[in-house]
Amino acid sequence: MDNRLTKIITKQSEYFNEWTNLINSYRQAPYSDMEISEEDAIKLLYEVVNVFFKISEMALEFGNFKDDFESDKFSQNFYGPELIINSKKTRSSYYLGLEETGLYLRTYFQHSKNLKNMDDKFWIDFLKLSEYGEFELIENEHFGKTIKGKYPDLFQINKGAIFRIFRKYFIGIAENNEVGDLGQLQVSWTPDFSIDKIIEECCLVFKIFYKLNYSLWKIDDLKSKKK
Repeated sequence: MDNRLTKIITKQSEYFNEWTNLINSYRQAPYSDMEISEEDAIKLLYEVVNVFFKISEMALEFGNFKDDFESDKFSQNFYGPELIINSKKTRSSYYLGLEETGLYLRTYFQHSKNLKNMDDKFWIDFLKLSEYGEFELIENEHFGKTIKGKYPDLFQINKGAIFRIFRKYFIGIAENNEVGDLGQLQVSWTPDFSIDKIIEECCLVFKIFYKLNYSLWKIDDLKSKKK
């Protein structure tokens, strides 16, 4: 583990048992025989959100980004809360939350039209995401029968994340002259992971997510400075 990251994690390690108990309590509450009051339920919700906020602070400290972030908002999903972390510079967003299978960190390409400008290093960094937790590309928009019938060979294989991103990219350009929604990049961790391992990988994944989005944003930034 990176020495800086080790120090950041060690500094907060005394709270890890408490954080684990809060997350587990939230996950188990719907299945518990004990009734929980609305007041206690809201209190537990905000305590879990605060845990996510603390983890996000560790990720930002490790990343040492030359950027400002807003993380004062969250949404409530079916399985739990989702902290929203917004980059002021790149206007990219990151979501740290709870789902049925555990914790997750996700993002999407804010400046996806600039993928054509990315070199191989960008995709090497992208592939590093598969080293952590369970990485997946979650597609939000799906092609209809007309498009699938027009490009049948492109839909015989659906496994590779890079392939699916470029399929969406090129078909979007060819059919509509725009890129559209390429999907969400998500890394998730089941309860089999210890809290310290989740935090370690979350910090590393956040840094990769931000680096990818920064590279895409930088193209627009350079163009604006030339005007």
